[in-house]
Amino acid sequence: MLRHTLKFTAIAGLAACAIPPINPESATLSRDRLTVSFGNGINCYGSRTEATTTETGWAGVLEDCALNYDYEVTLLPGNNPVRYVLIEGAKALGGEDLFAPLAVVYITMPNGAVKEFVSPPEVTEDD
Repeated sequence: MLRHTLKFTAIAGLAACAIPPINPESATLSRDRLTVSFGNGINCYGSRTEATTTETGWAGVLEDCALNYDYEVTLLPGNNPVRYVLIEGAKALGGEDLFAPLAVVYITMPNGAVKEFVSPPEVTEDD
C-alpha cells in the first residue's frame, strides 16, 4: 500500500511540474486589488496590503493561481487635473472605486517572460 501511495505522489508531483504557464490576457485594477484574467478563464489576484506596498505601488505573487506569477503595479502620476477633480467628487459621494488608477502592471510568468498592461487600457481608434 505504501508503494502505491508513493507512486501516486510521484506522479502527481510530476504532473504539477508539467503544467505549462498560461498567458495573462488582461489586468484590471481597483484602488487596492489587481485582477489578472488568463486564457483558460481563471482569474488571479494581487491585493495591496501593508506587506505588498512598494515605493511606487505594490508587488507580490498572484493569489489563486496554479503557478507562481509575480506581479508589480507601478502607479503613475496623473497628468490631467480634471481627473483629480472628478476623483475627489466621486470620493465625496462614496464612489472611490469608479476610477481605475493610472498604472502599469507587469506580470512575470513562471518561464521568466514579462507581460505588460496599462490601466486604464489605452483606447484605440477602433474603440
